[in-house]
Amino acid sequence: MEAIVYRMAGILNVVIDDPCISEDGRVFFLHEARTYGHDTAVNDVIAWCFILCLIWGVYRFRKQKNEAGKFYAVAAAVLFILFCCIVRWEPFVSRYMISYLAILCPAIAYEAEDFRNYMGNRKIAVWPETVILFMCCVDLSGLVDFHWQNSQVGSVDRFRGYFYHQGHLYDEYKEVCDMLPEETKKIGLILGSDTYEYPVWQRLEASDICINHIMVVNESSQFEDEDFIPDCIISSYGGEEMLEYHDKKYYLQGGCTDNEYLWLYCQ
Repeated sequence: MEAIVYRMAGILNVVIDDPCISEDGRVFFLHEARTYGHDTAVNDVIAWCFILCLIWGVYRFRKQKNEAGKFYAVAAAVLFILFCCIVRWEPFVSRYMISYLAILCPAIAYEAEDFRNYMGNRKIAVWPETVILFMCCVDLSGLVDFHWQNSQVGSVDRFRGYFYHQGHLYDEYKEVCDMLPEETKKIGLILGSDTYEYPVWQRLEASDICINHIMVVNESSQFEDEDFIPDCIISSYGGEEMLEYHDKKYYLQGGCTDNEYLWLYCQ
């Protein structure tokens, strides 16, 4: 499938890996067929049904009598195609497609009903329905298996369960949390927008530890507690040897110097 995309890009003279057409400058890649993560809510059943119904709708356009249904089907198809043409490439683009997939459902139902009425009792009409039903069963079984495995990991180790989709982060988060001195009472967090926060709270399992965000640079900085002086700082930025906060110096702990995503600093 990826080779087909690159081939089509070559025919259209499009440099598909050019960062100017990617939301975050990522190189183009395709997810696995059975990807059910929260950031990749792809519904291939609707996508394939839309393609089949689009072909059928073009074939039957002039003979369809329901003007309202025909107008809706055309409008939904045009909006979806425009969306696919205009949106910049991004591996989690399916998050933005959810509303469009919902809009397509009535159009698909309309074209499917027209197909069934046209075919009547012909046996050939059963085949498309059988294929669609099979696709639904495959996706449903994939979803059940995916969430079952996720729940099993979380039931054995709740902390590890948070990293089911990002397993490469688990070791560093566990390491940083385990390295915190026992006498720690206040922890400052310097985390990026895509950094996990709640697992840190859960891992510590200590109600007497106060955890606050510090060095906040967005609009919520006005709510930062200026009197809060942390004993340690957990940061997802850089991994510098030393941080300074409120005239106090915090030093990178030796156990996490080779980390890539999370670092611990203590006075």
